[in-house]
Amino acid sequence: MTVEEKVLQTLLPENSFQSTPFAESEWSPALEFATVISSRLLFLTRVRDASWYSTLSENARAFVEEDLSRERMRLALLEEECAFALEELKRTGIEAIVLKGMDVAHRFYPTPLLRPMSDIDLLVPEVSYEAARKALAQAGLRQTELLYSHSFRGAISRESESSVIDFHRRLLVYDTPARLQSYWTNSKVVGE
Repeated sequence: MTVEEKVLQTLLPENSFQSTPFAESEWSPALEFATVISSRLLFLTRVRDASWYSTLSENARAFVEEDLSRERMRLALLEEECAFALEELKRTGIEAIVLKGMDVAHRFYPTPLLRPMSDIDLLVPEVSYEAARKALAQAGLRQTELLYSHSFRGAISRESESSVIDFHRRLLVYDTPARLQSYWTNSKVVGE
């Protein structure tokens, strides 16, 4: 069985491995493949929860725990930034919808840690976009990339070198007002 096949088998909820399927030399390629297929966190979680986890080398177990701990911290920071931005928008009376990764992670995954995400996506009404941008800027969130007049989103963060929040006035370049209205009609607005 190839390393890739072993990774895929490990990702299954009820994998059939009775003992660790990975030789020490296979950990690096296994992690690389799990990363390439956007399943690193799920893979590490499945490994940690496997009946054979305790049979792994001390180094392998330490790596799994450190990687999962680092991801928990990163997710906590993303959630903190999301809560901060939402609270600032709510304070100024601007509605917002949490989109994509953060929303999906909380609604459809057993734990948000299993949903890979690198940022937070927020949608505000197009008519409130400038007011929202100014309110968040006053709260310490800064643009981390140039915002052009035709842009449908901008990246903001409390730290200038990292984009944490993708701040949308539209989801797609060609969104129409009617389509945008359907997002608001069919979504739970934060704060309601």
